[in-house]
Amino acid sequence: MRLSPSLPCSSPPRRSPPTRSTEIKDGKLKDGELTFSVTRERNGQSMTTKYQGKVDGDKIKGKMMREGGQGEGRDWEAKRAKDEK
Repeated sequence: MRLSPSLPCSSPPRRSPPTRSTEIKDGKLKDGELTFSVTRERNGQSMTTKYQGKVDGDKIKGKMMREGGQGEGRDWEAKRAKDEK
């Protein structure tokens, strides 16, 4: 599996196609476990979110948590994009 240096991002509504991409940092993939972080700017402030997930075929499921956040974080899921021919 290739780890892309960017993450496609959609503007709300979240079901819309990605309109931009965001650079990922500290990306690691070992034994099916993926971790990386994303820093976004909003209203002049930086916000970093850390992602952790388990690769299962063409999907990745895991948790994401904002840096400094409390609680268990939120679930996230990604699916492999179909190749355009």
